[in-house]
Parts: sequence; structure tokens; C-alpha cells
Amino acid sequence: MFKKLLVLLVVIFSTSVSFSATETLPKKLIALSSSVGNKFFIRSYSSNYFWPLALQFVTQENLAYCSIASSVMVLNALNIPAPAFSTHGPFKMFTQDNFFTPAVEKILPATLIKKQGSTLDQINQALVTFPVSIITIHADKITVNQFRVLAKKIITTNNSYIIINFLRTKLGEQGMGHMSPLVAYDSRSDRFLMLDVARYRYPPVWIKTQNLWNAMHTIDEDAHAYRGFLVVSKK
Repeated sequence: MFKKLLVLLVVIFSTSVSFSATETLPKKLIALSSSVGNKFFIRSYSSNYFWPLALQFVTQENLAYCSIASSVMVLNALNIPAPAFSTHGPFKMFTQDNFFTPAVEKILPATLIKKQGSTLDQINQALVTFPVSIITIHADKITVNQFRVLAKKIITTNNSYIIINFLRTKLGEQGMGHMSPLVAYDSRSDRFLMLDVARYRYPPVWIKTQNLWNAMHTIDEDAHAYRGFLVVSKK
């Protein structure tokens, strides 16, 4: 009974978040909404980790806000106290607008992000203005096996989340550098599930660990450093 209910829930969720994706999905990636993707999800299911983040799934508000959308999802999933925003009275949650507090604006102005996006280290600096702990790891400092072990360990908890920074073309996708959170791992297929915040382009996908690491193990020319990932935890 539980398995049938879980299948229904993942079908509803994956369909609702995938309907507007417009790019052709590369063969090396598996959509969550596919029958194979559903099977991976059921095998890897961890309600304590997946749903707090999945329920905060948002679409980046412009082409440069992937890091902001990913950060907002993680901050809300961790129940970090958010600034007030005028449209919802006394109720508070992070949005892609109120993320830019005065402290964040001093480090990473919204006007700058809208023009050029952000690097891994820049979004790290913005996030540490909130009551969270950040571990930033560039892909040249970690092997694929070390990444697999660390990411699997994090995904078995519910107090830390991973935001990856990768080069789309290394996955066979269209585009450039991008950021999005990971929400699940299927050990039998050795794939991580990524919720792509550019929902108008690509759906949530399962990615082979080696392919994911290859996409992170690329140089961000703006940062003059390798891409990688952030581990965000509540203090």
C-alpha cells in the first residue's frame, strides 16, 4: 500500500514540476518523471531528506538567478528565519527578492547577479550572512569517489543540503555554468537526483556520479577556479 502511494506521489510531483521544460533531454540523463526515474526514486526514497527540499522547489526568476533560487530552497528547507516581505503580511519565508538583505547586497548586489550570475565562492559569501554553516568544495580538491561518499552521507541526513555548480555542456545539455540542489541518490544505478531550478528548460534528472563530477570538474572562467559544490547546514 505504501509503495503504491509513493508511486502516486512521485508521479504527481514529477509531472507538476516537469511540464514546462522545453529543451531535449540528453540520453545520459534520466527524467524523474520517466518510468525508470520513478523506479530510482522509489528505491532511494528518504522522506526526511527529499520532501523538505522538494516542497520548496522554485523556478529561477531570471537567467542568472540559479544560485539564488537554489539558496532560497535550501534556506526554507532548513527553516532559517526569513526577512519579512510585503505581500504576505506577517508571514515569512525566503524569496528570490528578500534573499537580498542589506548584508547580502554589500557582498553580492542583485543588480550584479542579474548581469552575470554568481560564482561558487560568491554565493558562499552571501549565504554565510544567514545563520548557516557552509562547506565549499571545488572539484579539483576532491575525487569522484570522495564526492560520492560525502554526498551519499549528507543525503541520509535532514540537516544539510547540497548545491552543485556544474557546466551544462559536460552533461550534454544546452547552456553554460549552472547551480541546482541534489535531493536523492540511487546506489544501484549510482545516480544523484537534481532538481533543476531552470524548470522552463530541464526537468528534475538522475545523473551518473561520474558524469556529475566531470561537469563540476570544470573551470569557471569568471572565478578562475574549478566549479564544485556547497554543503549548507543549519547552525
